[in-house]
Amino acid sequence: MVLRTEKRTGLLLSRTFWLTLCLSCILAAPAYAQNATSTLVGLVTDTTNAVVPDAKITVTNLGTGISRTTTTTANGEYTVPFLNVGRYKITAEKTGFQTSTLQDVSLPYEQTVREDMTLHVGAIAQEVTV
Repeated sequence: MVLRTEKRTGLLLSRTFWLTLCLSCILAAPAYAQNATSTLVGLVTDTTNAVVPDAKITVTNLGTGISRTTTTTANGEYTVPFLNVGRYKITAEKTGFQTSTLQDVSLPYEQTVREDMTLHVGAIAQEVTV
């Protein structure tokens, strides 16, 4: 008689465990979805439309001040994924070129935004703000 009670208790605990685990996974899914982010992509060229590889791209969230940095590919392209929705400042710089800045770029919810930039030949101390 005692053996049957132990089996039932063990089976009941097992069912409760699995039910709790399943409910936890289902309830956690909406919380994950609320962390949706956007992506910023672009092409960096010079004034002759030649691509600029290895340019440093800095993306700064104007609301939080948090910055992310990447470099352009051999094709002059850059991608900055997983950015929170908000307004950003984008800066492109490379030795031998003037620094170029885009102010107040808006990233909407779950979108890929393209912002191409042009670098002008010049001294490092010069900066072009658009």
